[in-house]
Amino acid sequence: SHVDQLTFIFRFVNSGGQIVERFIGFEPLENHTGASLADFVLVMANNLGLDILNCRGQSYDNASKINGLQAHLTRVNPLTHYVPCAAHSLNLVGVNSINNSCLNAINFFCLLQSLYAFCSVSTYRWKRLFSNADSVDKQTLLTLKSLSDTRWSSHADSTKALCKNYDRIRQALEDLSKNMNQSPDTQLEAASLQSKMEQLEMAFLAQFWDTVLQQLKMTSIQLQKMDINLSTAVHLLRSLESFVAVLRDQFENFEYATKNTCKAVSQKYQSDLCCTRKRKQFVESREPETLLEGSQKFCIETFYVIIDKLLACLHHRLDAYKMLYDHFRGLFELSSLDVTNIIICKRVAELAAVYPQDLDQNFPDELMQFQHFVQDEPDKSPTKLLQVLRHNGLQSTFPNVDIALRIFLTLPVTNCEGEHTFSKMARKNELRSTMHQRHLNALSLMPVESELGRQMDFDDLICDFSSLKARKKPTV
Repeated sequence: SHVDQLTFIFRFVNSGGQIVERFIGFEPLENHTGASLADFVLVMANNLGLDILNCRGQSYDNASKINGLQAHLTRVNPLTHYVPCAAHSLNLVGVNSINNSCLNAINFFCLLQSLYAFCSVSTYRWKRLFSNADSVDKQTLLTLKSLSDTRWSSHADSTKALCKNYDRIRQALEDLSKNMNQSPDTQLEAASLQSKMEQLEMAFLAQFWDTVLQQLKMTSIQLQKMDINLSTAVHLLRSLESFVAVLRDQFENFEYATKNTCKAVSQKYQSDLCCTRKRKQFVESREPETLLEGSQKFCIETFYVIIDKLLACLHHRLDAYKMLYDHFRGLFELSSLDVTNIIICKRVAELAAVYPQDLDQNFPDELMQFQHFVQDEPDKSPTKLLQVLRHNGLQSTFPNVDIALRIFLTLPVTNCEGEHTFSKMARKNELRSTMHQRHLNALSLMPVESELGRQMDFDDLICDFSSLKARKKPTV
């Protein structure tokens, strides 16, 4: 059906100190303005008996219309801090680093998609691709995949398949281009793709992007976990930024690996194979023209451009979390030997100033005592600290610490759980497009919260249902 739906996920900490996210339901949208979306959220919270003033965080994808929504909710409750979805932010890093970097990067992914489109259009071509593999490799052979525009980390699977089977795919294209049983269009297209794959630039980028995208994919998977917190997300993005920065000095290593791995690829760059044109200069102009060729040209105009664009995008996305992350730094620096008690007290005092309704002036002293209480704990992550506090029943002894940890852990770092619920909307398809909203929410709730459903006792419900639906007349 042609109805936009808004999914509601509420995040909280249970009595055992564990992070929990619960799917509430879908709400059909007729207006996509920020004010209208904010009204939907406020009405949903009110219907559930929840006070929006007790909310301490909100997270959505990075769509432009969300700016109005989070601004309206912040005006209602200034403590409802907006946290951009870390997984969506990382996805945008990949998208922007390609679309706004250089022509060679765009050409590489166009080649990747063209290879998939060419091979998948017929079963014969796909079989020819696999026929070049050894019998041992068929058990673990990676196949080409279509590039996804929404899940950019899926590019990693396709790039890995190309990188690991580069010579195999190139040979299959060569065989198809020389196969006289194929149509001229097929031969021509296969020869064109083969020619592109034999360029040193494309083989180099296959090696480079496979290295980058595998780490981006692993980071993205971790960011999509339900129990991830702000500290872990920030450290993951920072570690990825550092990893990309180190690659800037690895150009020679990538070039060496490319030339030794892909034997059929040209050993020269395209700029070395083409005639270099020099500009005509006036006699008065004595400054010599700087001409870049070969490896140096590709390194400066392509490799460095991609690296710098990736770093700029990662830095830009990290800035969105800096202020909120700095507020809570005192909580996850309790185990750091490089941070003095004075610095920790200063930072927790700043945190208390951000949440004056939740934390009082005793918070710094409580945290100092709590630091000594957990000094023998091997794991001093915020999640583990809250579980230790709850397990020992110390909420009354360290009330401010308990509140601060709960606020930090309930900050929604990602909204991927909300997107996962949209797969359940397949129950409303072309055969049941007139399903009522209440019915849709009920059918979606059962698979989304299946773990909670397994813990419930339905015996009384079954008895009531059977008595209401019984069609046999009772005997007297």
